[in-house]
Amino acid sequence: MCNDILKLLKIKDNNIKITKVEEDVVIRGKKSNVIFGTLSYKPMTCPHCYHTNPNRIHKHGKRLSRITFLRFQEIAVYLNLLKQCFKCMDGKCYASTESMRISLLIRLEPLNSIMVRLKELIKKLN
Repeated sequence: MCNDILKLLKIKDNNIKITKVEEDVVIRGKKSNVIFGTLSYKPMTCPHCYHTNPNRIHKHGKRLSRITFLRFQEIAVYLNLLKQCFKCMDGKCYASTESMRISLLIRLEPLNSIMVRLKELIKKLN
């Protein structure tokens, strides 16, 4: 599937692939648009023990994260992202990626939008 959706959502991680898009899905009693994607890559080091041998790190299932975006034409937009989990041979599991920071920024974006609107309302009232 075309990754132009990632450009619209301002996600620059090349490891995220969009698999499908569903419209008018009911989530929490409201119509929403849901974008499904996967995030997978091959890490070079373990963040816990810092082994640099990539053969010691194996794929260990996936974890689903739902990321909320700003509303588009009064319809909620979600990204259901399957993130690849990894397991080091030392027995530690993790699902840490560069896009984890991106998803945090995505979650903060609606809050920033709300703050901007509140500031505009305060200026109008003063």
